[in-house]
Amino acid sequence: AGVVYAHGGLSLQEMLVPVLELRPRATAIPKALNLTVAWKRLSCQVDAGQTLPGHRVDVRLRPHDPTSSVADGGKPFATGSARLLVTDADHEGASATIVVVDSQGEVVYKVATEIGG
Repeated sequence: AGVVYAHGGLSLQEMLVPVLELRPRATAIPKALNLTVAWKRLSCQVDAGQTLPGHRVDVRLRPHDPTSSVADGGKPFATGSARLLVTDADHEGASATIVVVDSQGEVVYKVATEIGG
């Protein structure tokens, strides 16, 4: 009948193909890390029972917020053991979280605690 359909060209959605790139973490950490936390007033001894190269341990009021650290940003945790000191006595008795972070600063393990035991 002489009727012709004209598409009108390619759209942006038809030309772009998304590419997802997945990479494993630089250092793996077990899903079930057995942390031992012992408080003596404002001093906290944290032991993992294994080495964790490239990791840090910290005491935070909000686990995923590094600015909520009450232990001056935490300490290296490569040996799997660290002693943290809460610098402000006003936090004693407050709920907090012991966090283990990887070399990129991402929380890989956390456990709830009360400052001071």
